[in-house]
Amino acid sequence: MQVVIICGGLATRMHPLTEKMPKSMIEVNEKPLLWYQLQLLKKQGITDIILCVGHLSERIKDYFKEGKELGVNLTYSQEKELLGTAGAVKNINPDLIEDTFGVLYGDIISDLTFKDMLEFHNANNSAATILMRIKDKIGSSLINVKPDFQIIEFIERPSPEFLEGFLKQGKKNWVNSGIYVINKDVLDYIPENRKFDFAYDLFPLLLKQNKKLMGFPVKGFWKELGKIERIKEFEEEIKHSGLNTN
Repeated sequence: MQVVIICGGLATRMHPLTEKMPKSMIEVNEKPLLWYQLQLLKKQGITDIILCVGHLSERIKDYFKEGKELGVNLTYSQEKELLGTAGAVKNINPDLIEDTFGVLYGDIISDLTFKDMLEFHNANNSAATILMRIKDKIGSSLINVKPDFQIIEFIERPSPEFLEGFLKQGKKNWVNSGIYVINKDVLDYIPENRKFDFAYDLFPLLLKQNKKLMGFPVKGFWKELGKIERIKEFEEEIKHSGLNTN
């Protein structure tokens, strides 16, 4: 299986750390965040990895090169300007992309088994499958699903009032968790050379086009490291988990 990691954003929530280095190069116990992602993918046999890079990309390229020292094969897709999460994937040379592939946000650490998610995706004939988790508070997104986890509604940044009404119906607050399995033909819905996001733009558009989207519930470890304080939390969690792959 092939996985695309999106690691080209400015990461303004993590300033001043990310003013001089990309978020993927922030160190956790003396190793960059991206190092942990690559190790976790390699452990499950995924070695074909495309990195969507932009902001200070030379720092990533100089450190990881082609990935040989880690036992993976890295290909770089360079953004000249920020294109959003979906736009960054659209920017990849289409000849390099497999018919079905995984997408991983650059600030997500998870021991998800992509093979399980891929099998679920294929078994349900899904156009795109979204890793999701339940959140008690309002999240960055809201995913409404059928009992079989087919997605019928995807709302990015729902208002507190909307979420309150949604929960009063007895529904679960599933939220987007930044890992996807996607069919290559879905990229046809992403415009060229324009900022376009998976959550804000692509997933709602696919639902309007009656494309089948599935939700895959989180199993095991998952953490989003988009804020500085979460880095320290992750350093402690590594000591008590199987994530330290030294």
